[in-house]
Amino acid sequence: MEKGGQPVEQTLKDFLRGKQVLLILDNFEQVISAANLVSELLSECPRLKMLVTSRAPLRVRGERELGVLPLALPDISRVSTASGLLEYAAVKMFVERAQSISPNFDLTPENFRAVAEICNRLDGLPLALELAAARIRVLSPQHMLLRLRKRLDLLTGGTVDLPARQQTLRNTIAWSYDLLDDECKKLFLRLSVFPGSFSLLAAERICTLPNGRESNTLDLLSRLLERSLVQNQLVGGELRFVMLETIREFAFDSLATTAELSYLQRSFVEYYLSLLEDASANLRGAEQAALLSQLDHEHHNLQVAIRLSIDNRQPSLSLRLGSAMWMFWYIRGHLTEGRFWLEKVLENSESMRTVPRARSLLGAGALAALQNDFNVARSALNEAIALSKDLGDEEGVALALIYLGNIVADQGDPAKGRQLHEESLALFRRLGNNWGAAIVLNTLGVTARILGDYDRATKLHQQSLELFRTQGDKRYTAIVLIDLGFVLERRGQYERAREIVNQALSFFVELGDRVGMAASFLLLGSISRSERNLDASQALLAKSLFISHEMGYKEMIVLCLEEIAGSRCLRGDAQRATRLLASAQVLRQNIGIPVPSVYKIDIDRTVALARSTLGERRFQQEWAKGLSITVEQAITYATSPQDDSKVD
Repeated sequence: MEKGGQPVEQTLKDFLRGKQVLLILDNFEQVISAANLVSELLSECPRLKMLVTSRAPLRVRGERELGVLPLALPDISRVSTASGLLEYAAVKMFVERAQSISPNFDLTPENFRAVAEICNRLDGLPLALELAAARIRVLSPQHMLLRLRKRLDLLTGGTVDLPARQQTLRNTIAWSYDLLDDECKKLFLRLSVFPGSFSLLAAERICTLPNGRESNTLDLLSRLLERSLVQNQLVGGELRFVMLETIREFAFDSLATTAELSYLQRSFVEYYLSLLEDASANLRGAEQAALLSQLDHEHHNLQVAIRLSIDNRQPSLSLRLGSAMWMFWYIRGHLTEGRFWLEKVLENSESMRTVPRARSLLGAGALAALQNDFNVARSALNEAIALSKDLGDEEGVALALIYLGNIVADQGDPAKGRQLHEESLALFRRLGNNWGAAIVLNTLGVTARILGDYDRATKLHQQSLELFRTQGDKRYTAIVLIDLGFVLERRGQYERAREIVNQALSFFVELGDRVGMAASFLLLGSISRSERNLDASQALLAKSLFISHEMGYKEMIVLCLEEIAGSRCLRGDAQRATRLLASAQVLRQNIGIPVPSVYKIDIDRTVALARSTLGERRFQQEWAKGLSITVEQAITYATSPQDDSKVD
């Protein structure tokens, strides 16, 4: 009871001083200026405990923060059935709320993936899930997912007994936004320009407008973190920041109504172009792993930078981004993605004749060649060579000749391929470019191996290896080790081959080089098959096959199918081996890669064993079946259990 002439605060202290009480204060952010009173109460009332909910910390002594995290979410990339989805709190809440409205609702084979995606798109936010589930009366999960591109317009209609701010998700976010001071509001909106996570440096450089106070970004970002409008995460030892997508949509919708958006997007593109060019220039040295990891963290932002440069008709910036990024796509195995963006970049810059365009053509050709799209690759590489010659870019010419020579050799003319590689080597040597010369020396070694000249191949690989080790280039060191491993495997030196291939694999794993990992697992599987360790061979080859299929690396898929066929045949499964060899033959014909003579011996040996095991008539029947199956069926067939020998 309030006492006359005495402040109410003192009356409250007197009342609580001797009592053991748990005092619960909800939504304290509305009266955050009263935080000092909380501190005084705790100090003068030793048996008092307080539980405070607030969108911002009180910043008083003795405060212990317990963040309320979004609900647990499933990994969409691993969701293949409805089984186990209800173990995730977000999915469980969505289903329970949906069932309270539509009792017959349940996870089904038709909707479970959409439900999992909805929960992820809504960031596991309980209110968002509840509002989405309320729409189950009129929208199936599949149709609801389509409408989530504008989720704030969809997520309305909360129960009438909730406060108005909780009846729509937009109102809920607006409530938090309105509690910010003007400077925080500005940064909050500007940060929505980031589609992915971002560093403090990126926020300072991009979100500080001319004449702005860069040093203030740190303090403002801290306040946004305290109010859960921005999240932080430790990625590879670096503290990065991210907006939940639902909150970002609110902020970006507001930002789009201001004059700042175009400036921020220009600043965004220029910042990430600078970061990318700096990283690309140093990808040949000892900092490869760290730089590739940095680009991984920025991958989403880099994609958006390219899209913005295209949408805003900035072809010179688009070309610089494409020419600097293609090697990252190549190493990481983002082949289809890289080709898509480079095609867009080149379409929008046809009239330009610059070095970045020539290098973008080089990248487009290299990525297309890795997916065995040789007509596209040849066209891009020939254009890159012609333009580079016109511009006097001899390094560009030399690089394009490497990839063009590889295509020519793969398509059955190793002598012509060697001629192009030797032309490239002469250019690199004239330029004093040891890195480029080392690539060509190794490539000439591969050609020598294909022609069966193992002594020359070994000599060229070792020369290349010495140059790359001197420069600290782990990726190309690993590539050369793989190629040396092939020579050793051909010569029957299996233990030594396995040793250096495992060394190469460790480098590829460190660098995240999926092309290299696929090649390593293929060779290790081949070595195990040669040693008759067929279980190990099958497991290793399956790893290579899965990685290659994910990348669309068709030549490696062919090699895996042929190796698995050999392993299966040695295990007595001649039927499966025959079908796989036939399927591989079709794929070789489709992509235009004949069997090199050095490998034909192994394939002929497997064919002979399968034919003798099955008999001629049965062999021809199984071969015909193999000719008719798809690549996906062949992959499933190659990796299914030994006793499962049917192709549907």
